[in-house]
Amino acid sequence: MRTATALSWVGALLLSLVSVGALAQPPMPPSPAVEGKTPESNPGRRHFIAMELGGAAFVQGVYRFRALGPLHLEIGAFGAPHFLSGSLGTTLGTLIHQRWFPHLGVGVGAAGGATPPDECAAGTSPCSAGTTDTIYRYARAGLGVAFGAERRHMIAIELAAWRGREEKTVTAIGGSMTSTSRSISWYLPGVAYQFAIF
Repeated sequence: MRTATALSWVGALLLSLVSVGALAQPPMPPSPAVEGKTPESNPGRRHFIAMELGGAAFVQGVYRFRALGPLHLEIGAFGAPHFLSGSLGTTLGTLIHQRWFPHLGVGVGAAGGATPPDECAAGTSPCSAGTTDTIYRYARAGLGVAFGAERRHMIAIELAAWRGREEKTVTAIGGSMTSTSRSISWYLPGVAYQFAIF
């Protein structure tokens, strides 16, 4: 299926440039285990996991790595019967006042699904099965709110713009195949839960 190839394809990721000088971030309050460390030796958490519904993908689990300052790199994937999706992207965001996390992101993604045979009434044309593959690039903006004693938990809302292509293939039981392709331009709202690992 084209989706397996699409999920392994890595496109050039566009990087959004934002000014963060005005968003001065006070240091995270140290946990009891690291109170003796200086801010230089404890720069902040770098590894995060998340679950997203909408935004960069229809649905996916995400690993996010804070690479440098406000720059995060992320990879997401999800699999279920008759459905696969994945994405690669970057996010620029910083925590303000130990709570608010405004962010911008760009990336590429792919999703594919298989349609089970249609239910046909007796005496009608043969049933058919099909696949739908979507390859896209996205840009998104969102706002998260961190909570919990150490601000490890975060809920975020987002809005993403997708641009790409959708291909549908229908195969009849007799073996004949019909394919259609169209450009897509979608706006997808999303919600996400994130947990800071360390």
